[in-house]
Amino acid sequence: MSERLYCTIAGVIFSIAALIHLGRLCAGWDLVLAGWPVPLWLSWIAFFACGALGGGGLWLGSRGTD
Repeated sequence: MSERLYCTIAGVIFSIAALIHLGRLCAGWDLVLAGWPVPLWLSWIAFFACGALGGGGLWLGSRGTD
């Protein structure tokens, strides 16, 4: 697997995760992990982190040569 393909796949996965967190924030979905109710503010952090990683992966996957 080439580095470009790896970065593109990772970028897509992280971008999807960011969109899921954004959906949770907009819809107000509840999330409970092992009996612990995850607060919505934690999804803000995850949204920006996943968005940055997704954007970076897509950017790296779109440049360079194979």
